[in-house]
Amino acid sequence: MSKYYPRKYKVPSRKSATFPLKNKNDINLILSYFLQKRDHAKSEIKKFQAHRNYMLCLLGFNTAFRCEDLIQLFGKDVSRGFINIIEFKTRKSQVFKLNKKLYDEILEYINKYEIKDHDYLFPKKPHGTKPITRQRVDDILEQVSIDIKLNRPFSAHSMRKTFAYHKYLETGDIFKIMRMLNHSEPATTLIYICWDSSDAENEREQTYFGLI
Repeated sequence: MSKYYPRKYKVPSRKSATFPLKNKNDINLILSYFLQKRDHAKSEIKKFQAHRNYMLCLLGFNTAFRCEDLIQLFGKDVSRGFINIIEFKTRKSQVFKLNKKLYDEILEYINKYEIKDHDYLFPKKPHGTKPITRQRVDDILEQVSIDIKLNRPFSAHSMRKTFAYHKYLETGDIFKIMRMLNHSEPATTLIYICWDSSDAENEREQTYFGLI
């Protein structure tokens, strides 16, 4: 039986400007980067770390969780096909069913590394009793942005903004995105996702209502 370790939240060690990735190709580059690292790793620890980093980004891009919530996930929080957590920052709940493809990848990861209900989903090392830290996540993502020549700041919080930006682009429903992020005002969400005049102009250019 796995030992239960209480959650210990860490305050972010540094603050910097964060931006969404507005080009989906950049998301693919980041995820592919970690898979290539995993497939070419020369040790089991390096293979695990690359796979862990891939899964952390995959959940980051697809759940819009803050890094503090991501790194404190236990196996039980995701292993049953839905998420039910209380956000550390807001103390608000997040309850939703996981996308099937996302859930399948989570299960593969959990089974491969034998992650139990009260094991951290993203430990420092295989079967470790401590989760990866927020600063370490940001260091990893900063290195990724250098390696793939992203040419813009990329941190853990960028993943949350990326989710929100593309959901808004897809749905046009700022109130839906506001609820997903647990924001109180739609204006806050628009500023948060860095939706600016260039985005509005691009949407206008792509819009045509007429006979085809």
